Amino acid sequence: MTAVILVSRNENLTRERDQLKQEKNDLQRSLGTVDEFLCHFCYIMKNWTESRRYCRERGASDHHQQQRGRTVWIGLSDSDEEGRWKWVDGSTLTSGFWTSGEPNSYMGLEEDCVVASYGWNDCPCNEAFRWICEKTIF
Repeated sequence: MTAVILVSRNENLTRERDQLKQEKNDLQRSLGTVDEFLCHFCYIMKNWTESRRYCRERGASDHHQQQRGRTVWIGLSDSDEEGRWKWVDGSTLTSGFWTSGEPNSYMGLEEDCVVASYGWNDCPCNEAFRWICEKTIF
């Protein structure tokens, strides 16, 4: 009788383990499609270089993204080559959400970095805006 109980318990625990593994895999898949990153929102305003340094020091990638309703740095710049917009991960911009007339290097200013609010605008990298660090959780 004891062996039968042990076998039954073992089978129940095995089923429970398999179910938990499946739930974990489903959750990871779900998080991957919704948001692959754990974001750390920063409300202090810094220039482009300072915001990148802040993110890197905390082990986060610094692919900046828009914070709804606020002007924030995004991880896009043409500082390496004028007119060639690249993300901070090195990939080239393929399409964008530029505000009408942008990018424009307004009044001859060197505007190599991009901010977003309701559209994208190029602006000088030494201006101060909010930013967001992203860190992969898997």
